[in-house]
Amino acid sequence: MKTYNPKNFIVLVVDDVTENLQVLINILKKDQYKINFANSGQQALKRVKSVKPDLILLDLMMPDMDGFEVCEYLKADENYRDIPIIFLTASHEENHLLKAFEIGAVDYITKPFKSQELLARVKTHLELKYAQDKLQNSQNYLKKALTELVIARDKALEAERVKSQMLANTSHEIRTLMNGVLGMTELLLNTYLNEEQNDFVTTLKHSGESLLNLINDILDFSKLESGALKLKKNAFNLPQIMTDLQSLFAPRATRKNLIFSFEISPDIPQTLMLIGDELRLRQILSNLISNAIKFTDQGEIVIRIKKVSSTEENNPESSLNLIFEIKDTGIGISAENQSQLFKSFSQISHNSEHYYEGTGLGLAICQQLVNLMEGEIGVKSKEGNGSIFWFTTNFEISDQIFNIASLKNLKNESMTLENNDQLAPLKILLAEDTLVNKKVIINQLKILGYEADWVENGQEAINQLAKDKYDLILMDCQMPMLNGYQATQKIRQQEKQFNQKHLIIIGLTASAMEGNRQKCFDAGMDDYLTKPASTEDLENLLKKWSKVITNSQINQEQELSLEALSTMRIKHIKNPVDMERLYKFTGGDLEFQHELLLCFITDTQVNVTEAKTAIENQDVMDLLFKVHKIKGASGHVGVNLIMDITRNIEQLALANNLEAIIPKLNKIEQILMEVETFVSTYFQSNISLTV
Repeated sequence: MKTYNPKNFIVLVVDDVTENLQVLINILKKDQYKINFANSGQQALKRVKSVKPDLILLDLMMPDMDGFEVCEYLKADENYRDIPIIFLTASHEENHLLKAFEIGAVDYITKPFKSQELLARVKTHLELKYAQDKLQNSQNYLKKALTELVIARDKALEAERVKSQMLANTSHEIRTLMNGVLGMTELLLNTYLNEEQNDFVTTLKHSGESLLNLINDILDFSKLESGALKLKKNAFNLPQIMTDLQSLFAPRATRKNLIFSFEISPDIPQTLMLIGDELRLRQILSNLISNAIKFTDQGEIVIRIKKVSSTEENNPESSLNLIFEIKDTGIGISAENQSQLFKSFSQISHNSEHYYEGTGLGLAICQQLVNLMEGEIGVKSKEGNGSIFWFTTNFEISDQIFNIASLKNLKNESMTLENNDQLAPLKILLAEDTLVNKKVIINQLKILGYEADWVENGQEAINQLAKDKYDLILMDCQMPMLNGYQATQKIRQQEKQFNQKHLIIIGLTASAMEGNRQKCFDAGMDDYLTKPASTEDLENLLKKWSKVITNSQINQEQELSLEALSTMRIKHIKNPVDMERLYKFTGGDLEFQHELLLCFITDTQVNVTEAKTAIENQDVMDLLFKVHKIKGASGHVGVNLIMDITRNIEQLALANNLEAIIPKLNKIEQILMEVETFVSTYFQSNISLTV
């Protein structure tokens, strides 16, 4: 880029009068400009092409080709249109000057020439040209840089997509192989082995499980580091999570003679439903509890959950800020080692004879997950005096209510299952394309007292269902021809089309990638099992669903009995509520059912009205929020017709087809009236029957 020094600029002087040329050249030489000249329009055009001047002093009136024509020609050529042109004229006619500016001149100088005026105008326009060139070069540089950034971004996104896909494929392949190794190991443990052989196989199984945990940690850490892991939002109950974790970790604590308990602050209602990523919360708590048990040889493990005291402004009524504390009486951590705790692949040293295995990734993963939840994590500890690991997080409060009866009955239900040696008879179909996995699962089922038919892809599963009836399908998600997701969707379509009984479908997936759980449910599966699965995991799953299948038959008989006892007034009333689902959800408590349905009717009427308002305001996000609330509530109380309509509304909203939604909302209001009629009649009769 030129700096402003007259020696760096070329000025072309154009005039048909030799005396004028000489005067102009002498004036410009005083400031040491580089000068070129022409005495006609045609010659001027040739000079412009050969030297490309920085500025042109152009005589207005010349024979053959005047200054206007020269200027118009140059301004029409993109190679020269940016060269500033100053007209030289003895004319003071206004129309001449106006035309000069119209065709692109930047200025004019009148004859006879005044030396200082001419030099000042030349300098002004060259400085302006210099600034414009500098700006243009900057813009060109920025455009180039932006283009390069866009290309780099696209390459990075593509690399990230390829990386994520590679992780998914690698996860699936490794876990499929590990399924075979661990499955066969578990089957081997169920055969006759001498003490030494049993020790060898147990060690092999333990090593395989440790390897699988390592694979899961590395995959999670990789997703967190790349930003590929996104939090999900779902409604969950905190006491239910803690009860589940107690069931999971209590046996491990008991083996070490440790007391294991949890305390939830009394100001956190047990029926409260929160909205957040339940799976990741469980992952954080599981990791911290597992560490606490690992590093504690005597005493207790206590988990405390409390509200974080905060002002109303930063903690509104629609959210709940919590602090979780995991306290142990273990070996403690020195101040020096505490600084290394949350670093990736770091393993602190202990002044202990014990060796504590691990990847060094667990706490780093916890920290990143807590950060994603916009919380904090830390530790209070003193070597030899135990530790308190804590983290904070904020959750939205759902308008749903958790059925506390399921918590109260959990212990009794578990005892009943444990004491029931004979599992309910089930006819099972296994869809699995990998021969090793097929052998493992068939043998696991055999150990549990089941036999299963086998097909090797989704299409064969559909064909088999046309030939025979089954209570439950174990459906591998990744299969040739027709995968598990596609096969499940087709089965659900057939059930709806031909009014068939709902078949329990359990997804089998070897993928550890985020979203596979939801993908199973979105396809219409009832549950899923991650491979490799132990015989115990499979047994628990079959116990759970065999009970549902059995209760379904019992509830059908109960409904028939209730119909026989009910008055004639409800005999001819259409039942818009899935009473089987409501019965299971409420534990058969008629008064609670009545209260829940009345609450559902009131809330849904409000949400429908607000959804219509959102349509009027063209607010798609608010509309989806209201419809989601309607869908969740109708699913809980078993008003399936409304739940089906909300799914359709969500599709229409995402397609921005808002006009088509109004009739759907009107239909929901009509169903609500049917529910209201049913509630007033059914419960008046049946509650009186129980008195």
